Formats: sequence, structure tokens, C-alpha cells
Amino acid sequence: VKFNANGDTLWTKTFGGPEEDEAHSVHQVFDGGYILCGWTRSYGAGSYDFLMLRTNANGDMVWQTTWGGSATDRCYEVQVCADSSYVLIGETYSFGDAQQAWLIKTDSDVGIAEQPIIEPLEAHKNLTATIIRGPLQLPEGRKCRVFDITGRIVEPEKIAPGIYFVEIDNKIAQKVIKIR
Repeated sequence: VKFNANGDTLWTKTFGGPEEDEAHSVHQVFDGGYILCGWTRSYGAGSYDFLMLRTNANGDMVWQTTWGGSATDRCYEVQVCADSSYVLIGETYSFGDAQQAWLIKTDSDVGIAEQPIIEPLEAHKNLTATIIRGPLQLPEGRKCRVFDITGRIVEPEKIAPGIYFVEIDNKIAQKVIKIR
């Protein structure tokens, strides 16, 4: 929930999936958005995993990512570093012989691990961006085209840093921001 100086609600957002998900730290970042951390049972590799997600200034999720192993891993704090990277601290039972402190330092905008595009968006849903570094992952067996911001079709294997729109079966399904 975001409030103004008078305590009036500006917006309310929820994040998570069908299982237990908890947030434990939130900080505003350079562009007015927010970085949150905690843990999740809905996503990731194990029982509980570190969860970090990034929102824009309106509280809409830009990306999320998880870290963890097969046992319980919980993140308690995230800090934004001067170079726009992030540092997370928590506990892990997945790595080491017993409960261990776990410190992770990321690159800037770490949540860019691409999630495969599965289904086209419904007409009433917002078109949010997926930020990627590596190759663009498109669903197999579907008619897919990629357009740059001028509307030109581009080859998915050769996209340079920039903003792109992915069309699946003649419907725009995803906005993608390629960095580096």
C-alpha cells in the first residue's frame, strides 16, 4: 500500500502465487519504483526460496526472480547499492551443513532472467515489460513475430538492446526490453 503525506491511500497491490509468499523489505529505487524481497513457496526450486521483485512507480510489477535450493531459504533484507546493483541477506538450509547466512550481490536490474512467453494477453490485461539480457525465448509450435518500436519485423535471434513487441498467433503478447 502506498500512502501520501496525509495518509490517503494512493494505490494497493498484491504479489505472489497460490502458496505462502512473504515480503520483508522494500526500498524505493532511482526511477521511483520499488524493490521488494522476502520468500516464496509459489515460485522457485524448493520449500521456500528468496524472492525479489521490482515495481514501477505505480506499483506494477516489472520483474521478479528467485534464488534457492531444495530446502528452506528466506530473504530478510535487500539494499540498493550505489552502482544500482542489489544486496540481499537471509538464511539458507539448502547450501551448507546447517542453517547458514546467505548474502547475494546482484548485477543492476537482476530480475531480467527471461520467463518464456506462454499465452497471448487478453485484451483487458495491461501490457507489462519483460526485461532480458540473453536470447528471446519464444513458444514452440506457435506463429511468432517480433517488432521493434517503429513496427518493423526483426529476427528474434538478432535483437539488439531496445524495446520490442512479441506477437503470438496474430495477437501482441509481450513487450520486451533487451539490455546489453
